[in-house]
Amino acid sequence: MQKEKLYIHKDHLQRTFLHIAIEKANNTLAKALVFSGFNVNTKEGCGITPLHLTITCGNISMAQFLIDRNAQFNGPMFSSIPSPKTMAEKLHLTELLRIMEAKEEESEEDDTIASIDHRFNLKPLISSTEETEKLVGESKSLSLT
Repeated sequence: MQKEKLYIHKDHLQRTFLHIAIEKANNTLAKALVFSGFNVNTKEGCGITPLHLTITCGNISMAQFLIDRNAQFNGPMFSSIPSPKTMAEKLHLTELLRIMEAKEEESEEDDTIASIDHRFNLKPLISSTEETEKLVGESKSLSLT
């Protein structure tokens, strides 16, 4: 069975449905989009990622969700705009900075393990069948408005 490539539609600002769901604070839809294959590191036309939007909206739980799904928050990906980590520092979001620091430590551990065993795999996107069923049930009545 061949997996079909997910085609992502973007608007005139190069925003995906994931960007819009986060802007509208629709966490359930945003999670469903990520679980269906949307890239958590996709950029708008100006370089803003979904993680940037969660930070500007103050949505710490969604930021943690994106970080847990390997959203980039620091590094060379952010050359034209401040990184999400820099934004969190400037906005004094200490809880979010702790989450980022924990992920950096975990990432270092993962890199070490991966260098020893190439079969090492990161955690799955959906952790349980129960979580999947809950999201599917919630997403049946969702809209972007």
